[in-house]
Amino acid sequence: MPLIGITNTRKLEDYKQSVLHVGGDVRILDASMPVGEAMNGLDGLMLTGGDDVAPARYGEARDERTVEVEP
Repeated sequence: MPLIGITNTRKLEDYKQSVLHVGGDVRILDASMPVGEAMNGLDGLMLTGGDDVAPARYGEARDERTVEVEP
């Protein structure tokens, strides 16, 4: 059974159920996880999208156009 990493989102359960429905297993990926640990053993990666990434996460100042952010 392939292991699919899914980035956390408000509609996580919908994505999770879709993967399980087609015979996959799921690992929920959280921004606090070390990248190596999060990716270890994955057969696939589902990037769910969502709010903007917090600019501080990549060393930048918040822009006036930034609305909602995720860590």
